[in-house]
Amino acid sequence: MLTADRAVETLVEKFAVTCSNEYSLKTDRSSEIIDYVLGTTDKFPDMMGNSSHYVYQTIDLLMKLAKKDDGDIFYRAGAIVIYLESNYSKRNSWRTDAFTVCMGNDSEAYGLSGKSKSADRMDGLLSRLEKIKQFAGENEILTELKSKLKRAQWLFDSKRLTPRGIIEM
Repeated sequence: MLTADRAVETLVEKFAVTCSNEYSLKTDRSSEIIDYVLGTTDKFPDMMGNSSHYVYQTIDLLMKLAKKDDGDIFYRAGAIVIYLESNYSKRNSWRTDAFTVCMGNDSEAYGLSGKSKSADRMDGLLSRLEKIKQFAGENEILTELKSKLKRAQWLFDSKRLTPRGIIEM
């Protein structure tokens, strides 16, 4: 399937080659990835889930793809990275993960005095979750939510309040 934008196709090709190489240098899966991401086929690439510790370049290209295309192509690419990312790679708080990229900037907390750029950002988040569910599956969403809750509980449990109300670690 050819898209109207050749720049998107070129970016998808780079994404596929990089994703395939970061997954395994022995077998080239880039053509399977391209076919899936562009919607030529609905057959998910033959790759093991939760297996890639280092998907830095793939995430970088996914973020670039997000700027060019916010449709099915982006979410199909995101589904592949969400599926491949290992729990080890998600442990680093400084690192951006594919689920966060797919959810977009509106999924981040603004703080107590923060203002949303849109009147109702929940509609946008809901449509993004539906796209993630469509291409990555409900289990990936549930796993991500459980992981975030577990991390929040760990952070809460690791802090104590002093009599003055100061948080100590």
